Amino acid sequence: MFNGLAQGAQPLMSESYGKGESTQVKKLLKWSLSVCLAVEVLLQLIIWTATDPLINIFNSENNIQLLNYAHTGMRLYFLGFLIAGINIVLAAYFSAVDEPKIAIAGSLMRGIIAIILCAIILAKFFGLNGVWTSLLASETITFLLIMFLAYKDRKRKSIGN
Repeated sequence: MFNGLAQGAQPLMSESYGKGESTQVKKLLKWSLSVCLAVEVLLQLIIWTATDPLINIFNSENNIQLLNYAHTGMRLYFLGFLIAGINIVLAAYFSAVDEPKIAIAGSLMRGIIAIILCAIILAKFFGLNGVWTSLLASETITFLLIMFLAYKDRKRKSIGN
């Protein structure tokens, strides 16, 4: 869902950026992030209100142990989606506005580096719950990195002008 949103918005932002329409680029970014947040909130509502029925789709044997693991696991894992969508949209935005270093750093961080490190470290300290929360932790780290790089880039550009 989030990739589709980002892929749909990116060419529009890129076209507006190419035309020098910074107000339109900002409007498209705000729209994309707003839709993303709405989907994220809806997804959380579904997960938190229908956890057990969703698990039962895959638990036809009514395995109680599986239900217990999955009940906690789904809720913890899907918390990461609150930030994942934002990161995906931001990567598309930075790609559209000729900031490929920020886009690539965000994509690599969320897709490889942070998720692997968080899964290993959090599993060591918190067991299975650490694995479940690794998505949230890695997406949070990625978001902070993107914001830091964007701030640093903005500061560099303002000094250069």
